[in-house]
Amino acid sequence: MRNLKNPQSYEPELLEDFYPNDLRDLPKLPNAQPERMGNKKAPAKQMEPKESEAFSSSSMEDIWQKINDVPKEAPDSQGERKEPGKPLQDVRSFAGVKAGLSEEMPHALKAYDKAVSLMRYIMSFAGERKVYTDGLETVTHELISSLLRNQDALLCLPRILQRGSYLHTHCVNVAILLGAFYLQDGHGADEVKSAVLAGIFHDLGKGLLPPALIGSRKSLTTTEQAMAKRHPALGHTLLRESQATLPPVVGMAALEHHERYDGSGYPQGLAGPNISKVGRLAAIADTYDAMSSRRPYKNALLPHHALGVLYKKRGKHFHPDLLARFVKMIGIYPVGSIVELSDGYCGLITGNNPGNPLQPVVTLVMDPTGQNMQALECNLANGEAADIIRCLSPVETRIDPYHTILSNGKPSEDPDPFLHVFSQSK
Repeated sequence: MRNLKNPQSYEPELLEDFYPNDLRDLPKLPNAQPERMGNKKAPAKQMEPKESEAFSSSSMEDIWQKINDVPKEAPDSQGERKEPGKPLQDVRSFAGVKAGLSEEMPHALKAYDKAVSLMRYIMSFAGERKVYTDGLETVTHELISSLLRNQDALLCLPRILQRGSYLHTHCVNVAILLGAFYLQDGHGADEVKSAVLAGIFHDLGKGLLPPALIGSRKSLTTTEQAMAKRHPALGHTLLRESQATLPPVVGMAALEHHERYDGSGYPQGLAGPNISKVGRLAAIADTYDAMSSRRPYKNALLPHHALGVLYKKRGKHFHPDLLARFVKMIGIYPVGSIVELSDGYCGLITGNNPGNPLQPVVTLVMDPTGQNMQALECNLANGEAADIIRCLSPVETRIDPYHTILSNGKPSEDPDPFLHVFSQSK
């Protein structure tokens, strides 16, 4: 059989021999050679920012009002499967004291880079049908510790810096989102750690696919799409057959993160309570990060645009209550977002008001003439500045979010070293 790690070429039909036997019931690849999609854009995966331009400040107000009206999900109601786990431990076992955003950012970056490095090993070993677990304890501990000190640092970091290939950073980003959600929900240390691990391994099956397929810069053929859709089952099987000691929710997330609340997902077409909680939440986190990340074949959406697109699919693709709580966790205007106020000033969201997310904390760094100014932190909830009218990209404003946070708002004299990351993220 051809070496699957060869990025130069691969033959889809040869992969049939590589898949584990228990995947024989999955839909088979079509025998006929499909026509290539060319430059046509797949609606769900080639989304351009114009699709979300309708999400103005008034739209976000409407979303927030509707989120507050969503009925809360009763624990384990309607046959929801409980997620097995070890007895809970006090989450404070992850040492750390509260820190400011700028103070935590260097520590968050260090933990993030370490996690991305680990993902490179995990995916490389997956290609050899092995599950790599060395260093997991340290990485999960450092990620959770950073979230406890100031969750905004890790949550916004993937949106303002690009630190590696999407295959690796995406898994870390989903791990951060799941860990932050479980912390917000008041889970104990064991469950939070399990959620982080679920995010790290949720796309493990992609390590079994040809690199040329995963890193493709053009639209996939129908055959290639069918092949790519096998990664949840591949990852789940690899986890189940390995000798690695991992929580059961890790396998659930790997298998179910492409299932949809209305049953339209894959690989099993599960719906509603038949999808585990971690599976439903992983679906939200996976989609949010995919939309708000730069990919080889599409631009990134601004975070608040991505949240708006997600919200349009509430009750269809995503569980309404879990999605509402996810949006509350991220914030209507996520930390790290660049906003323009009604008086023409521009600034960076550096804090959220959970009770009033439409009026966050903004650090103003640009005056109405487009000139850098001495940073001024304003809490919109206290009426300290005008209202937000729209979100902007770093390219439009030449505001460097990372440097602004790190320097407590001091303007960067040369933002260009950072701006290349966002050159296609308008």
